[in-house]
Amino acid sequence: MTVLITGGAGFIGSNLSIKLVELNYDVIVLDIKDNPINLEPIIKEINYVKIDDRDTNKLRELIDSYNVEGIIHLAAVSRVIWGEQNPERCIDVNVNGTRSVLHAIVKSKTKPWLIFGSSREVYGEPAKLPVREDFPKIPINVYGYTKVLGERLVEHYVNKYGINAITLRFSNVYGNEKDILDRVIPRFILAALRDEPIEIHGGQQVFDFTHIEDTIEGILRAMKFLEDLDSNSSFYDHFHILPGRPSTLQKIVDIISSYLKKDLEVIYTKPRKYDVVRFYGDPSKAYEILGFKAKIFVEEGIPKTIDRFRKVFGL
Repeated sequence: MTVLITGGAGFIGSNLSIKLVELNYDVIVLDIKDNPINLEPIIKEINYVKIDDRDTNKLRELIDSYNVEGIIHLAAVSRVIWGEQNPERCIDVNVNGTRSVLHAIVKSKTKPWLIFGSSREVYGEPAKLPVREDFPKIPINVYGYTKVLGERLVEHYVNKYGINAITLRFSNVYGNEKDILDRVIPRFILAALRDEPIEIHGGQQVFDFTHIEDTIEGILRAMKFLEDLDSNSSFYDHFHILPGRPSTLQKIVDIISSYLKKDLEVIYTKPRKYDVVRFYGDPSKAYEILGFKAKIFVEEGIPKTIDRFRKVFGL
């Protein structure tokens, strides 16, 4: 099978690309990076195409020229803080990019299925926990709004044009050096390894932290589900890809401290208004329909990540 991964040089995309190469998929990676360092181990085994996914015509030509059968759409302004710093770009890239991908699918010859990478941010600050997929979508930041709009576009195109698509909502993915190193867990681990203070904005946060290996497994399960559908059918559904186990930021610090066997200095600063404080999701729907169940929880995942960072960064 030939699959196209938009944003495939990013954290989730590069890990997925490596896994799909191992599984003998023909992988096309679309990204705007001149130097996709995350893909260096497999760059000769994939087709890397430097195209902006908002260019619908080029995207459609790419789909048809490679006879693409499935698309995993991960390209996005992918951090809440970046969306707050430049909301116009976040809206343009995330919403118009998704519209372009959908339009290219409809105009293509192969009509590939689609997996849309969304986020827990669509729920905003939920009224109760754990969150199910049918809970209200009331985001509190620009990034979350763009993901809600993206999900609605996907569902609209499924209903109007008869394509097959799944939305996957990810939650605080972590696990190796391909991550954005300023995100919570990489930042905490690197600070601890360098004997620097750990900064926490607020301190009351509770999240579902998902190891990258579980995230990739969830995507693979969704791919298998879509591959088994009739290409002429019209299907849409949405799923949480997460462990469903809440962890406080203090718990993450405690795990790091215990594994490194050293006391860590923590500095608490003011919370940011656009950050969700409490979220963990119900993963049962993904288990019942896709057969996905997270296996790596923070008690194991954080030490695995520390070991990886030590090896890669020489710390």
